[in-house]
Amino acid sequence: MNKNLIFYIILFVAGIISPCIVRANKLPNFYFKQLSQADGLVQNYVRTITLDHNGFYWIGTRAGLSRFDGYEFRNYQNEAADKNSLSADLVFYVVEDAQDNLWVSTSGGLDLYRRKTDDFEHVTWYNSRFRTQSYLVCDSAIYFAGTGNIFKYVYATGEIILMPMKASESQHSFFTFMGKWDKRHWLLATRWNGMWLYDFQTGEIRRASFVPEREIMATFIDSKGRLWVSPYGKGLVGYTPGGKKFAELHAENSDLSNNIILDIEERDGQLWLATDGGGISVYDMATGVFQNIRYVVGDANSFPFSSVYCLYKDDSDNMWAGTVRGGMIGIKEVHMRSYRDVPPGNDNGMSDRSVQCLYEDENGYIWIGTDGGGLSCLDPRQNKFRHFPLTFNLKVGSITSYSREELLVYFYSKGLYLFNRTTGAIRPFLSEEQKALVTRSATSINVCRYSPDKILLFTDRICIYDKTDDSLVELAMPGKVNYKGAMLPFYSDSIQTYALSQSFVVRVKHDNAEVESIFVLPEGSESIYSACRDNKGNIWLGTSKGLLRYDEKTRKLQHIETNKFKEITALVYAKSGLWIGAQNMLFRYVEKDKRFLIYGESDGAVSNEFINKATLVARNGDIYMGGITGLLRIDGNYYSSYAGNDTSPLTLKVADVVLDGVSMRNISSDGVQTVKIPWDYTSLSIKLMVREKDIFRKKMFRFYIKDLDRTFLETYDHTLMLHSLPPGTHEIYVSCSTREGEWSEPECLLLLEVVPPWWRQWWFLLLVVIALAAIVYLGFSYSLRKKKNQLLLDLKEKEKKISEDKVRFLINISHELRTPLTLIYAPLKQLLNSDNSDGQKLNQQLRRIFKQARQMRNLINMVLDMRRMEVGYEELHLDPHDLNSWLRTVVDDFIEEYQTKNMTLRFEPDEQIGKVAFDKEKCEIVMSNLLMNAFKYSEGNTEVVVMSEKKDNSVRISVKDQGMGLSGKDLNHLFTRFYQGEHKISGSGIGLSYSKTLLEQHGGQIGAYNNEDKGATFWFELPLEQADGCVMMKSGNLLNNVEPEPQEEDLPMPDSLDFSMKNYSILVVDDESELRTFMADAFKGVFKNVYMASDGEEGLAKVRQYQPDIVVSDIMMPKMDGYELCHRLKSDIEISHIPVVLLTVRSSQESRAISYKLGADSYLPKPFDVDLLLTIVRNLLRNRDQVKAYYRSVSGVVKTPEEETFSNADEKFLQKLNKLIVENLDNADLDVKYLTVEIGMSRASLYNKVKILTGLGVNDYINRVKIEQAMQMLATTDLTVTEVSERTGFSSSRYFSTLFKQFTSETPTAYKNRMKKTNTASAEEINEET
Repeated sequence: MNKNLIFYIILFVAGIISPCIVRANKLPNFYFKQLSQADGLVQNYVRTITLDHNGFYWIGTRAGLSRFDGYEFRNYQNEAADKNSLSADLVFYVVEDAQDNLWVSTSGGLDLYRRKTDDFEHVTWYNSRFRTQSYLVCDSAIYFAGTGNIFKYVYATGEIILMPMKASESQHSFFTFMGKWDKRHWLLATRWNGMWLYDFQTGEIRRASFVPEREIMATFIDSKGRLWVSPYGKGLVGYTPGGKKFAELHAENSDLSNNIILDIEERDGQLWLATDGGGISVYDMATGVFQNIRYVVGDANSFPFSSVYCLYKDDSDNMWAGTVRGGMIGIKEVHMRSYRDVPPGNDNGMSDRSVQCLYEDENGYIWIGTDGGGLSCLDPRQNKFRHFPLTFNLKVGSITSYSREELLVYFYSKGLYLFNRTTGAIRPFLSEEQKALVTRSATSINVCRYSPDKILLFTDRICIYDKTDDSLVELAMPGKVNYKGAMLPFYSDSIQTYALSQSFVVRVKHDNAEVESIFVLPEGSESIYSACRDNKGNIWLGTSKGLLRYDEKTRKLQHIETNKFKEITALVYAKSGLWIGAQNMLFRYVEKDKRFLIYGESDGAVSNEFINKATLVARNGDIYMGGITGLLRIDGNYYSSYAGNDTSPLTLKVADVVLDGVSMRNISSDGVQTVKIPWDYTSLSIKLMVREKDIFRKKMFRFYIKDLDRTFLETYDHTLMLHSLPPGTHEIYVSCSTREGEWSEPECLLLLEVVPPWWRQWWFLLLVVIALAAIVYLGFSYSLRKKKNQLLLDLKEKEKKISEDKVRFLINISHELRTPLTLIYAPLKQLLNSDNSDGQKLNQQLRRIFKQARQMRNLINMVLDMRRMEVGYEELHLDPHDLNSWLRTVVDDFIEEYQTKNMTLRFEPDEQIGKVAFDKEKCEIVMSNLLMNAFKYSEGNTEVVVMSEKKDNSVRISVKDQGMGLSGKDLNHLFTRFYQGEHKISGSGIGLSYSKTLLEQHGGQIGAYNNEDKGATFWFELPLEQADGCVMMKSGNLLNNVEPEPQEEDLPMPDSLDFSMKNYSILVVDDESELRTFMADAFKGVFKNVYMASDGEEGLAKVRQYQPDIVVSDIMMPKMDGYELCHRLKSDIEISHIPVVLLTVRSSQESRAISYKLGADSYLPKPFDVDLLLTIVRNLLRNRDQVKAYYRSVSGVVKTPEEETFSNADEKFLQKLNKLIVENLDNADLDVKYLTVEIGMSRASLYNKVKILTGLGVNDYINRVKIEQAMQMLATTDLTVTEVSERTGFSSSRYFSTLFKQFTSETPTAYKNRMKKTNTASAEEINEET
């Protein structure tokens, strides 16, 4: 009896336990991406899905076929008028064979997709269409199963063959499944007629007796060769490879969601089952456990539809589900989960979507403070929420534990309350006196319990509440910190608590309640929004300008550089790294790799503006981050072992090229293709696709056209729009952002060949060349005659120029010849007039004559030698000479002459020097020049020393004097032809230049330097190793450019540099923003106002608005260029007086001429010197002020318009104005009103115009013209003062006399008498001369 009881008990327990073997474990988080008709899918009833080798997803529906490239759909349907359209809209399956052929089976027959033409070829067997609902892909062929028959398509020949079929019984049902069963047999399944075995060697077909069911909904052979069959309404049955049933699963004995299974797929040792009404059931074949992916009412994270028709696993291991009415759904397992708000009574979400703060209690429950929805509690194990209606409509600021039964909660506008975890009731926490201590207006309270009895309260001060005696104590704060706003605790352990404010971080020590300042940011630098502390004691700060890391040991603050974000709103540190909420995105910083990883919607993290207080690391390692659109939960344990190294490949391809709205269709094949497009196209779109595991990841693309040197275009759009490309071949390079936030390697995906127009084709250019050759040939004889005539003219001009150059040179040299001639002439005349009794005196005079004659001879020889060198007839006679002996001879010739000035000439030879090869006569000229210069520029009673010195490869001869020395300017121009220095001693200016030429012909060099004490030293060097013989001297132009150019520092500085422009305004018009900014900085402080415009239209509007004193404009600009701006400004009478300076990169004479013809006042080519531009502007403004000053003066005569105006329009305006005044001198109506009517300008415009041009008001200008006419009448006629007054329009002679005296400083009568005397005196002088 006891044994039987034990048996039944065991049997009962087994009955209870056995169903648990297949109970569901915790379901992983999934991300679902739905693609439906709203996204472009042809129809929402999806029957089949496949991925081809190009990366396109093909989706077959009941109403047509769709192709998806990851971004958009292209749809194909049956069109009666198109014979190459889809055979029918109902699609059974789509498959790609081993040769990349794409087959589409429809209710109208089998189609083969043609990629080059983007259409379909209808497949026939002996000209007959056949239908098929299953297939089998093999290495050499693909097999199609139809109604009781099988067709074979051979890759090698491309022919369709009907396979033999020997059946023991009639079989006319569609084969809905084909699969390899063993070495000789295929398994064939039908919808209504059971399972069959086909011997593909013999063609025999028979029933598979081990499967008794006839109505089969789904069939699948797994990776271990086991057969899984789903009979209609009976769940799932498993058979071993030998045909033995080993599993029978249904909704009654397992967690299978529904017994009707429509499709089966295998992934990672699990069977995915598509059910009709139960979503997707996932069966783990190793553990026998089911997990269900199905729709849950009110759960935004659940599977969106219940009925799934088909399943597909792509080559990246992504799962896809085709639903009955919901389109196609991508399924990705993620390790993040987002929670949103739900209606009251629903436990799948929070009471409000905006999360303000978080707290984990000792039981592992997550308490969530919301913005207006009160408190919510999450059970992380069940993913279920609990709401508390008594806190609805309350905004929660902070939460901490108070006891096992209660939480301490701060409610905005209410204060601190104790919250009962069980009942949800709240009660006040502080007494009125304690409230007054911590409560501040508009300042929240953040609470943190750090021990069983003590709680920290943070506002703009810090208080400690002690439960044991109900006391509240305010802590002393460290000095030199501006405490504004509530402080927020971000880290707490048993020893200390850290808190932050906008600009500082403090630490509260628990043992002595001391508050210590950790660091303070400089005021105004940046604001701290969030912070956390890592396991090394480093403090991480999220600020308004990025991420900071503070090392508390070294007290160093480091800025972490990145361009992925700027402002950080939330930070949390866990084992998996530093998690960052910034710019509505989620990032993770892996410190050891210094990488930022980006997470998005396809990872389970929806876009959210995370909040600094709503971050939490739970004890189980999960990470919680709250924001304004919900709560994010991150599996910390998963990410602590996942470093973010995504090794999945990323491939970029061109999906399509759309030219003028028409698809090019055949672009998606492998390799870089060349696409030809016409030059006059209107629009071109290049669409990309990306193949990677995470197909729905948000990606950024970087486009670059290599040959155009354009900058990178970075965009989230996968389409590149090109509206204009020049003719030629252009390489399109593309790279894509990776999951790690880096860029993939740029690769050329497309070659665009823009075909030039017909007039730029080679044949047209050839015709043009032939035509031009004919024209050249016909005009050749004429051009020859013209060239001969021109050559004759050129020769005459050349001869004339040469003659002028020679005359100019002789004029320059004649001055030098006059001096020695004078010194020869004068002594000779003295000899002729003297009695010649004094022999010594005669000898001295003859010596002077000889020296001057020799000097003149040397000058003439120098000119002749230079001319011979120019034409290449002069030679160097390089013979070896004893250098010291030669130098002594030359020095001795000058000793007597030096004695005339009581000067000492001394020679110090270097005895190491022997014979040196040089031209004795040429070097004597050099030495004589140096000795004569030393004699000429030295005072009496001084010494000149000649030295020889041997160097490594040369000998140096130096002449050291004690004369006036050399200035810096002399050193720079000493050996320049015709330079004579700043002294007043005359000379030809060619001696040193000629000496330098002679020495360079020797291969030597010449130089000079100032002595340390006084005077200068001139030196020249000759090479030691010089071959003997005659050497032809190098020719060159030595006599041209004989007039020295004036040096910049010699020019007088104009007075205009003292002219201030601080009371003037300037308008700069240029389309380059950097240049405008540069000029604004350059003109800042120089002008009163600096206005800017980016094009001519804006510039013209600002001229009329601000009336600047001068306009500086670029020529090449969009909308309106500088030419048009200048023309309109100078043509408008109201603004034509404003000077215009044009800037341009064009420096041609033609451009300059156009500018001045249009009225420009000055023209400056780019690049320009700002100082030069300011000088031009200053001169223009100064000239205009001089005109105004003239008119404001009280004397003089009115200038003619062409003398005083700045533009042709101004000249015409003043001519018209003067003519009106002169012609209406005696008109009583001549006033401002009369002139405005006659000229056609408003009163204000006329006043401004005259004021700007003359500096006078209109009435003053009228009176000035009248006085000028009166002065002419008084000087040239016999009219009385009264008559002149009347003729010039003055009603009162007295007023006329007063005004006349103001202008001329004398009365009309005195002026008339003075002019009469002047005229009389002039007449008498003329009579006397006559």
